[in-house]
Amino acid sequence: MNTPNISDTQTALSRVLEKITEIAEKSANGAYIYRGEQECYEKVCSSLYREYPHTEGVHSDIASVQKKILEEAKTYIGKTDDIDKTDGIEILTELQHFGGKTNLIDFTEDYLIALFFACDGSHEKEGRVILLKGESEGYRVRKSRKTISRVESQKSVFVEPPTGFVEPDIVVTIPINLKMPMLDYLQKYHRISIATIYNDLHGFIRRSAYIEFLRGLNSQDKADEAKTRKEQHEHYENAVRHYTEALKLKPDFAEAYNNRGNVYNKKGELDTAIQDYDAAIALNREYAEAYNNRGNAYYHKGELDTAIQDYNAAIALNREYAEAYNNRGAAYYHKGELDTAIQDYTKAINLNPKLVETYNNRGNAYKNKGEFDPAIQDYTKAIDLNPEYTEAYVNRGNAYYRKGEFDRAIQDYDKVIDLNPEDAKAYTNRGVAWLHLSEWEKAKADLITAKNMGDDIVASFHNDYGSVANFEARYDVGVPEDIAALLNRG
Repeated sequence: MNTPNISDTQTALSRVLEKITEIAEKSANGAYIYRGEQECYEKVCSSLYREYPHTEGVHSDIASVQKKILEEAKTYIGKTDDIDKTDGIEILTELQHFGGKTNLIDFTEDYLIALFFACDGSHEKEGRVILLKGESEGYRVRKSRKTISRVESQKSVFVEPPTGFVEPDIVVTIPINLKMPMLDYLQKYHRISIATIYNDLHGFIRRSAYIEFLRGLNSQDKADEAKTRKEQHEHYENAVRHYTEALKLKPDFAEAYNNRGNVYNKKGELDTAIQDYDAAIALNREYAEAYNNRGNAYYHKGELDTAIQDYNAAIALNREYAEAYNNRGAAYYHKGELDTAIQDYTKAINLNPKLVETYNNRGNAYKNKGEFDPAIQDYTKAIDLNPEYTEAYVNRGNAYYRKGEFDRAIQDYDKVIDLNPEDAKAYTNRGVAWLHLSEWEKAKADLITAKNMGDDIVASFHNDYGSVANFEARYDVGVPEDIAALLNRG
């Protein structure tokens, strides 16, 4: 069992306190209310706003839509007089509480509670705390007089904007790696947790579902780090089981569907993965990550046009989604649309210059166009970011090879073999590069090694050159008979 490093714990606590201090200092200049969001969504908007198509003019009358909902609700429960006296806030609050669509946006008077909501979920994405002035001519801030346990525990207030959304006054970003330490801190020092924030039976169910979800996430991480296929399979099965338990407890848990879909995707059960992504998207039409992941499943099925449609949807929801641009670029690459692929890879890199895989991918597109210098630049950047990125060394070596710079190609193949001595293809590539330099003994040694490791050196050579005779004629060399025997068919 691993024991947390004391210095790491202290560092995490220091970063938590710094973030809390940042919010406190920004709050000092005005009377603010707060909203915590697990992800940095495009708009701070009401559920009623999200329910309707985002078409120009549709939201101009959102107050009338809410009024109609309120009239139907009051008829259903028979409380016409109460609504007339309270302007409907009590019923709207209850509708909001039970998941109904209203034009109210949940805020809280306590930024620590907002921090809880910002960290409670979407652990692979940054969260945020939104500060909004408590008084404004652009919206109403409302509070229910009726006692609802969860509303009280969350110190809730409700913003009612005429347009269905508000522009934040201040936004404080919560980094991915600060979410769990923040939740631990809030529970330990302020007694803010799932149990206190959702202090009703729904909260009990949600807490249990969330625990199962975290167990699934933990199993998934272990599978990704597994040393053997058997160990990986066991952890993936555990992850599926925990995510399934979470969904039994909370059937509207979109994130659990998405993550279970990711596990099925990695197991190669693509149709099952797509079903889970479908369910996640049905629960949350603005779940950009689920669209991207479903696109990946279609990509692996070879359904590239369908994959591109999903990447388009993910990008429409999040214009800064670098991974979705990279993935769409890969789909265009495999369709042979290299210029379009390069555009997407470039956009992904501009959004996130540390996306190592994207440099390698763009390098492949340039290489396939015969533009070897920009390809080599991209492979070199990928290697700079990750000096153990074997695939980038392979690809850069191949680019140097195709430029006729065989010494440099061999240096890259050397590095590949150093990083992965079991890479038979690297021995084949290096062996053929030695042929170009007439280093016959080195070529023979590499080709024999590759053959003994199971690589079909004859097929590789003939795919590139047709025959030993063609190679000799093209490069005006005479290949020694023992090497020619290795490379000839039959």
